[in-house]
Formats: sequence, structure tokens, C-alpha cells
Amino acid sequence: MSSFTFAPGTVIDGTFRIERLLKQGGMGAVYVAEQEGTGARRALKLMHAHLVRDESARARFELEARIGARVESDHVVDIVAAGVDEEEQLPYIAMELLDGVDLGARVVDGGPLSLAEAHVLFTHLGDALAAAHGAGIVHRDLKPENIFLARPKRRGEPFTVKVLDFGIARVMADARLTLTGGIGSPIWMAPEQTGNTQPITPRTDVWALGLLAFYVLTGKHFWFALHDETASPLQVLGEIARPEYDAPSARLAALGGGVALPDGFDAWFARAVVRDADARFADAATAIEALLPMLPAAPPPPVSVAPAPTRTPSVAPPASEAQPASSVVAAAPSVAASTSQATSRRRAALALVGLALLTLIAAGVVWARRGDGRGAVPARSPVAVPAASVSLGSREDADDRPRRAAVAAFAIGATEVTVAEYASCVADRACTEPGRGDGCNGGVAARGAHPINCVTYAQAEAYCRYRRQRLPTEEEFELAARGPDDRPAPWGVGDAKDRLCWGRGDTREGTCRVASFAGGATPDGVFDLAGNVSEWTSTCASPGCGDERRVARGGGWSSVDARVARASTRLSLRPTERRNDVGFRCAVTAPAGSR
Repeated sequence: MSSFTFAPGTVIDGTFRIERLLKQGGMGAVYVAEQEGTGARRALKLMHAHLVRDESARARFELEARIGARVESDHVVDIVAAGVDEEEQLPYIAMELLDGVDLGARVVDGGPLSLAEAHVLFTHLGDALAAAHGAGIVHRDLKPENIFLARPKRRGEPFTVKVLDFGIARVMADARLTLTGGIGSPIWMAPEQTGNTQPITPRTDVWALGLLAFYVLTGKHFWFALHDETASPLQVLGEIARPEYDAPSARLAALGGGVALPDGFDAWFARAVVRDADARFADAATAIEALLPMLPAAPPPPVSVAPAPTRTPSVAPPASEAQPASSVVAAAPSVAASTSQATSRRRAALALVGLALLTLIAAGVVWARRGDGRGAVPARSPVAVPAASVSLGSREDADDRPRRAAVAAFAIGATEVTVAEYASCVADRACTEPGRGDGCNGGVAARGAHPINCVTYAQAEAYCRYRRQRLPTEEEFELAARGPDDRPAPWGVGDAKDRLCWGRGDTREGTCRVASFAGGATPDGVFDLAGNVSEWTSTCASPGCGDERRVARGGGWSSVDARVARASTRLSLRPTERRNDVGFRCAVTAPAGSR
């Protein structure tokens, strides 16, 4: 087992050929590597050999791969592969290789972001954190060095945000784990991470968001002590521990001003950075939804028919220039190589604060963490359904008599398509805007993890094509819900109570987050096939599509009776209808010969 860096040409796990060392951090080293077979260049993170036998360190390393892969957002670094190299017995994570700069270096070298740049930053952050929080995951270490500004993928945007390092993220359903000491970067950590008995929830990330917003809009840290090179680490910790803080405008004036904060920022900050977690915004999506109106977006660029210029991929710095860092991606050489004195001083201050905190931990301070009791959303890759015969319809419905149908093998989405997922299709101009109005989720940032609704049949079809998938047939929907054994409900047997997002005899205000009801999932892990929203299928409601109506399946949140919010519920809808209790999920045809 090697304890040194790997030489160029070394092949890891028979797949990744190392080109050069990129960065080293406390947990491992990151290399630029070529993925054999595809030729794609990846960021390959290998755990340090001396940590492999440390069970807690190894668990954290492996958790980074699992959690990163579960957060479905264009603004979270893609996990390409993870495993253990058999020869070296070293865990590894292979990720997309990015070109850009971290937010901390951007602010140090370029000053505060413009309001338009901040609008893009927090829009992208909102997408990433809504996906994480919707999956029951709290990042817990949001800081400028973990927010990467990559080359933009869309016209008119200054950058594409990628959130890094989910290695210390907390799955909120884990209520039994006890950790020694606060985990995170001390100057960005919420009070509940440093000695409070409050649980770690999405509100923990909201605290860091508040501090980040002040930092990117002013170019200055909120804490006074970080601007004093003579301040001790305990002075920094003492300031953070105060029960109340200045308003951001007053703090900025005391720090020398230089810029103006947008109107309303003081009140927003007071709801984000407050010691009582219950007084904060409920989650990042809610906080960012309230912040964005203060940050006017840049006008869209004029449409051009000229071909886009060809970009030459940038080259990461050679191994001799690799810098210690915790990020997992490459930075463009023009910015990665620049290390100002201000950057060094601030990172040194962070290191000193961390050292002070570790000293407290070593003295025996132990803090328990509690989850919030909610089930975590599983990875959302399509779930395979083998070919089988299924019983369609319901004995309770005179208009939908049971009948049997043979269904070929296919795969179906584990959850309904979410607001955030559909928004990415709209942003790429492959989908049109969903309906807006009473009960519609489109455009509501706080509902990014809810199912998209108020969409027509054609809009649902367009999204599935965008994902290179299709709408399921009603036979496929019912087979996924009932299985070949004709389960009476997606979960099998048992009362529907607390298994569905439905009316329960009362009037609901709308949908639930997808996969909120783990008890209502199928044994294969497909969620919300009953309740939440009814779902478009590709099946015509009448033979030959005479009236063009399509079938929607599954019942919805507006149902007042659980018997209506069941998988066998069958609606006949005009394809142009937009309903706030109708959404969809996609399916994939299995390869020929699959069973």
C-alpha cells in the first residue's frame, strides 16, 4: 500500500490513468486522470493510504461518494464512479473535471460580485441546496472554497456554480449518530454545529448562506476579528458566540463600506443569521426565494445566429504547482495560480480558528446530533421492472373493470419529475413554462423538490424526450405499482394512513415533496404511485384516441378519500388540461431481449 503520490501513467482500478497530481488535502489527493475507454478527463480523488484503516475517516470518504451521487442537480459536481483499487486497496471517487475558480479566490482577486452575478450565484445555489434538502441532506460546510464558479454552459451567464464536498453532509434521517466536536469550517458554522443541542436541519445551511451573501456582496467577512491580523482564534470564536449581531448595513459601515447593500437585505439577513435556528428561514430554497428579488438579474443577451467559438480546454497546473485544498475539481490556470496575500491571511485565520476548536474538542467537548426524523429520498435513477402480466383496473369501479395485460420489461422513474428538474429543461429551451396560478408549483423556489404540476400532456412528453425517455403507458404504471403479484396497493397490504400525500378528509394546500412518504413506496423503491399528483401516461382514454383524451393514473393530493388516491385511479383528461393535481414521471424502454 503506497503512502506516496502516484506517478503519471498509474492506472487505478483498471480504468483511470493518472496524468498528474492536481491538489492534496487532509483526506486525500486529487489527480487529473483519463478514463480509459471513453478518453474523458476526470478529477480522481484517492484517499491517503495512512487513513485507510481509520474507520471514521474511511466512512466519511465513502459517504462523500454516496451523498454526492444522490443529490440530483446540475449545480452539484457529478460523481462518475466510486470504488476501491484492488492493488493498492485505496478508496477512490471519480468526478467531472471542471474549469474555473472557487468563490473565495474570485472575491479576493476580483472584489464583490455585482448584483446580477449574485443573482446567478444564488439561483444556482438554490437549485443545488433544494435538491440536497429535498433528498434529506444538509451540506453543513458551505463556504466560498466549496462553491466553484465553472465556465458557463448557458449563454449570458458569467459562470456555472458547482457545490463541492458533501463529505461531511448529514443525512437528516440519521437521528442516532453522535459526533465528537463540530464538523465544518468554524467561521461559517451555525451555532448548533459548535456545542448546541439543536438538531442539524436545512436551517443549518441557511446560517452559512446568510454569511455568504454578506461576503459576496461586500467582499468582506461579517466577523470583525477576521479583519484584525492580531486577533486570536478565541476572539473570533467569542464574536461568533455573541447572542446578537449588528445589522449588515451597520457592520459594513464599521468595516469601511465601499459598496451599498440592496434594500431589504438587513431584514433578510436577520432571518438567516440568528442563533435560534427555529427563527431562520425553513430551508435554503425559502431563503433564496426571499433574497433573489433584491438582486436584479442581468438582461438576456441578444440572440445571435453566428456559430459559437470553439473553446480549447484549459490545462490544470502541473504537480509541482499543486496547492493544498479541499476542493475536488480543477481550476483554470489563470486563477488557480494566483494566491494573494489576502487569501493567505484569511485562510490562515480559518486554520487558527479550526485549531482552537479542535483544542476544545480534545478537552472532551462532545455534542450529540439529532435528525429530524424524515426519511431520506433515495437515488433517483429509473427502477427496472421485469416483464410480467398485470391486472388492470379496480373491482370497486364499475367503469374500469379488471382486465389482464402482458407488459414488456421497462424502467420507471423512482419519483415524479420535480419542479427543479423541469426548470432545467425550460432553461435549456427544450420545455416551455408550466402553468402558474393557484396550487401550481412552477416558479416557486420553495417547491423545487415538489412534483411539477400544471403541465399539459405535450409538456410532459417534451420533458421526457429531453431526458431521452418517454411517458409510461398505463399498463406500465400499474405494473410498477402492483407488481406481478397484484399487490392491493404500491406498498403491499396495510392502511393508507401516513403513506400518501392526499386530503385525509381535509383540504390540503398543495403537493408534498417527492418521496416524503417512505411507507408508501413499492418494494422496489418507486415512490408516490398513489397520492401526491395523478400522472400523465401515454395511453389513450378511448380506442384509437378518438377524442384524443389521455389517461392519468394514481390519484392526487386533492383527494379527500384514500380510496381515490390509489394507483388504480384512472382519469380521462384532455391533453391541453393543466391541473394542479396532475404531474408525471418518465419511463425507459428496456433493450431488446430484456426480461
